[in-house]
Amino acid sequence: MIKNNDEYLFSTKNWCIDKSVSTSENIKVVTDNNGTKILIIFLYGTIIDKITMLKDIEIPINVEIESKIGVYSGLIDSNVKRFAKINKIKLVKSLIFPSDVYTIRIEAKTAINKSSVLEQYKKRPKTEIEMEILNLIAENFSMPVTKLVYRCNLNYKYCVNLITDMVKDEILEAIEHGSGMRYQITPKGTEYMKNLRNIASIHHVRDV
Repeated sequence: MIKNNDEYLFSTKNWCIDKSVSTSENIKVVTDNNGTKILIIFLYGTIIDKITMLKDIEIPINVEIESKIGVYSGLIDSNVKRFAKINKIKLVKSLIFPSDVYTIRIEAKTAINKSSVLEQYKKRPKTEIEMEILNLIAENFSMPVTKLVYRCNLNYKYCVNLITDMVKDEILEAIEHGSGMRYQITPKGTEYMKNLRNIASIHHVRDV
């Protein structure tokens, strides 16, 4: 077996999933502001599963693909590498997207039969929780921390710590409101939300 810890680093933040291109469940096409398109195939499960995915890969027709990337979990062997080479696919363990505040990593899930909903619930990435908080604040400025805790199903201390960090990072601005504090999304926070939406639409998101 061959372990490969390579990462593919996107040079700009302006990448998002191309919803105009029809693909299968484990294949996505991302595009930037210039129209450059990259095909991403997520390889997971056993060695045989990964080989089958590479052998059966369906490249979208009438779409000019700049490059192809295979994001795999677990181990690979020489046969996986061979089929990837035949299809001109670069194999990596993760995709890295830059952001003003965090570096965001995208990886393939570990098992072919795992429920993505269950996996997401168990891991609950920090960025996903932040996105929930920001969406709620965007919808209702007057929402107190206690209600954010309830709506996001969070521990109170953890929620306060997240909000405090986002204030420090200038994603949120703390404002006195009546007997307590309320929070307002800053221009930097608006840009951060946009980046999170684009990246979350591709696959599972994890913090580095």
